[in-house]
Amino acid sequence: MPTSPPPDIPHTVDPKNAEYLRRLILWMRTELEKRPLTGEAATALLLTPSDQKKPSTVWSLTVNSTGVVSTTQVPLGGGKP
Repeated sequence: MPTSPPPDIPHTVDPKNAEYLRRLILWMRTELEKRPLTGEAATALLLTPSDQKKPSTVWSLTVNSTGVVSTTQVPLGGGKP
């Protein structure tokens, strides 16, 4: 659980966007509280390319039950919502 509240949203942000950001922050905090911090392994590790300052993609690193490591490119930003 975070020990401090999120920062205030600047007054220059459009009210519709500010409300969205408030709901997003609440959702993120709720979801993070549900996640165990230790004792449970993740199914994949996401990595950003080390040679890009603003990556347009991340890489998903996975290992199957026989120890085979695989990577999958995951584009950021996606298409239409």
